[in-house]
Amino acid sequence: MGGMRICVNQSDVNKALMPQQYPLPTMEELTEQIAGSMVFSKLDLVWGYLQLELVEECRYLTAFVTHDGVFQFQSLPFGVVTGPSAFQQVMRPILDGLPGCANILDDVLVHGRDTVEHNSRLSDVLDYLAKYGAILRADKCLLGQQEVDFNGHRMSADGVKPLQSNVAALEHIAQLSSAAVVSIR
Repeated sequence: MGGMRICVNQSDVNKALMPQQYPLPTMEELTEQIAGSMVFSKLDLVWGYLQLELVEECRYLTAFVTHDGVFQFQSLPFGVVTGPSAFQQVMRPILDGLPGCANILDDVLVHGRDTVEHNSRLSDVLDYLAKYGAILRADKCLLGQQEVDFNGHRMSADGVKPLQSNVAALEHIAQLSSAAVVSIR
């Protein structure tokens, strides 16, 4: 997907906003939830927060100036400090209660014990997302897999494991830290 992505410094807006906290599912919750699942799909909501429409009376807060004039966002832009919480707060009720479904921000995990259960659950999730006008990014969606990477972890019939690339990065940081300590002494 090519195109232009507008990046606007929202720091002044962020200073005026009251911080909002809305919980994300924990890895423990996800591990418990996928126990026994053998088939997985990962759905990606295109443009994430930009799918949330801002109420008209708040749009002026996002105004920005370009060489072509002054514009304002009609949907929640990236960079607004309350964006992740607001997005999760909107997504949770849409998908909550659907068996075999979890979401963290703009990623949705669908899982089932077998292909029939998985496909039924996937159909329900897709119906709900369509009902609320959510748009998926097809090239980032994975359907009917034995394992998928989700929120920095590998989900499979074997459970939830951290991605090896993340483990390697942490080990590398640890090596750098111990090397720095040795060089200081």
